[in-house]
Amino acid sequence: MSVDAASAADLVGLIGRALLVAGAALLVLAALVVVPPLLRVRRRARALRVAVEAARRDALTAVALLEAQQAETEALLQPWRTLLRWIRHPLVLATWEWYGRRRRAARRAHG
Repeated sequence: MSVDAASAADLVGLIGRALLVAGAALLVLAALVVVPPLLRVRRRARALRVAVEAARRDALTAVALLEAQQAETEALLQPWRTLLRWIRHPLVLATWEWYGRRRRAARRAHG
C-alpha cells in the first residue's frame, strides 16, 4: 500500500468518524427539540386525567344523590299510591255512586 492510499484510507476513516459524531450530535439536537413539547403534552395529559377523574367523581356523587332522592320520593309516595289503588277499587266506586244517588234523592225529596 502506498503512502497516498494510506493517507486516503486515514482520510476516509476521519470522515467516517466525523460523520458519526455529526450524526450523534444531530440525534442529541433532535432529542433536545422534541423533549420540551413532549413534557408539555405529558403535563397537559396528567392535568386532563385529573380533571376527568374529578368530573367522574362528581358524576358518581350526583348519581348517588339522585338515587337517594328517588328512594325518598318512592317512600313518600307509597301511602298515596296505596290510597289511590283503594279508591279505584270497584266496590269503592260503587259505594261513591250509591252515596251520590242517595244524596240526589234526598235533595229531591226535601227540595
